[in-house]
Amino acid sequence: MPKICLSVSENSTAQMWKTIHTERNSINMVELRIDTLDALNESELTDLVTKIKRENLDIVWTVRWSEEAGHFKDSEENRKQTLLLGDQLNVNWIDIEYRSNLWKNLKLKHAKLILSYHNFEKTENNIEILINNIEKAGADLTKVAFAANSSEDLRKVCALYNNNKKPLIAIAMGEFGECSRILPAVKGLPWTYASSSNKKTAPGQLNAFSLKNLYRFDQISEQTKVFCVIGDPVSHSLSPYVHNTLYASNSINAVYVKIHVDNIEEFYKIINIFNIKGVSATVPHKETILSKASPDHWLHKVGAANTMAYKENNWIIDNTDIAAAIESIQSLLQVETPKVLILGAGGAAKGLAWGMTRNRWKLTICNRSIEKAKQLCEQLKADILGWDDRNAHGFDVVVNCTTLGMQPNENTTPMEFEGSHTGLIAFDTVYTPEKTLFLQNAKEVGALTISGREMFYRQAAFQHGLWFEQQPPFEAMSEIMEKISESEN
Repeated sequence: MPKICLSVSENSTAQMWKTIHTERNSINMVELRIDTLDALNESELTDLVTKIKRENLDIVWTVRWSEEAGHFKDSEENRKQTLLLGDQLNVNWIDIEYRSNLWKNLKLKHAKLILSYHNFEKTENNIEILINNIEKAGADLTKVAFAANSSEDLRKVCALYNNNKKPLIAIAMGEFGECSRILPAVKGLPWTYASSSNKKTAPGQLNAFSLKNLYRFDQISEQTKVFCVIGDPVSHSLSPYVHNTLYASNSINAVYVKIHVDNIEEFYKIINIFNIKGVSATVPHKETILSKASPDHWLHKVGAANTMAYKENNWIIDNTDIAAAIESIQSLLQVETPKVLILGAGGAAKGLAWGMTRNRWKLTICNRSIEKAKQLCEQLKADILGWDDRNAHGFDVVVNCTTLGMQPNENTTPMEFEGSHTGLIAFDTVYTPEKTLFLQNAKEVGALTISGREMFYRQAAFQHGLWFEQQPPFEAMSEIMEKISESEN
């Protein structure tokens, strides 16, 4: 099983030990960044290594040079002696930069050799040749890390695992590359580098607690099923927490990650590298994944989907947002054929409108762009309402499908409620924050309110049911969302 290696970059050995002790339950290894110490004291380092070994933790000894964002300021000869000190202390691994040439004349007696290469600006071309050259140089393990500025960069780095002949750690740094610190575990990644809970040592690095407890990284194997959410951006998504928590509580051998995607074709190549079985899509890829749907699929009318499931060598495309929203509303609905006012005419509005039309609900569309509202109304044979004329009176349900009220614009709302609205259902598709100004105002005038999180957990449950061919776990997903809300309050 792969290990979680805590990268420790403190200015004293005492602080290093404190950090290791704090994170002990989440880690299997430590990387000691010796170059970050204010002073090198052999006695203190000996004591530190001894205490770490008592904890049965493997040790990577790194004295990073300044050419690759290290902090060692002394001569290369002194750096060599510091590296050899690690070997004398019988650490497990010594990390030396491939470009530094120190490795050529360094005779290690105890430790194994990591030859590393870092580029903090870009992902280079022909990195396969670089890997081959490092392996030929005699590395026991090759480590490369590149700044990933696109989905193409991520794909290049991840593809290295298809051809490596020796143990390899290949990292795509930054938000585009976050998943490269997790998913290669299904391809034999020996360990991943983690930060402590309050400190990061590299762009996009995940903390040890999350890797251990949310992603269950040290339990990932070739048999682990892989799922993900894609978006541009995607950092805000709660989906990894929701799905991974469900997997852990039910002992499901699966992992769910975020992947920042700016090029859908590159993402499809990443799917093949890691044999991804299911995908959640957020903006703007709710439209792009429709290319995988059959030409006669009804979702082409909607113009948006949010789910991909790989079944029998084919992709099933769905939009679980629609069923989730309708079920959320139906749980409070008092009439059979409700009159619904939809605020917005974008992707979210389209999906819900088409789903409601299939249920024969009576729709009115209201959007800031009257032309966009007209197009949707013509397709659905729905009524139209001018933005300046928007009012909740006469409707059974009002749905906000705009981004008004979403972080960081929490103080905005798509509608002011006037008078009494007892029995009205106000539903907001925004789920961050949970209690939007739209919902707060609606509640004050007597309306029943539905948070976007109600739809969110339901759509996630529908996705899980599709991926694992079982009934959607609504209750379990609801409990997970409640815990998120509690942690925020």
